[in-house]
Amino acid sequence: AQEEPVYRYFFTHSPENASPSVREDGAWHGLDVLYVFQQTDRIAGYRRGEKDAAVESAIASYWSSLAAAGHPNAGVLIEWPQSD
Repeated sequence: AQEEPVYRYFFTHSPENASPSVREDGAWHGLDVLYVFQQTDRIAGYRRGEKDAAVESAIASYWSSLAAAGHPNAGVLIEWPQSD
């Protein structure tokens, strides 16, 4: 009965400067939340790098747009399609 559109994303970024054992895990379930709330410093053996900063910035833009406009597709970011 939901009328609002649904947007999905597939988060594949793994922390670039984490310890080898953390990098081995790749992008695990829930990792994106650390980027959304800028809490990547909670990852053991992690040092924030340029790619990680860019991912944090992009995901913050998507989520801010979703909260403000009801969709994540504001600005010049890659457009997220609606899911059925």
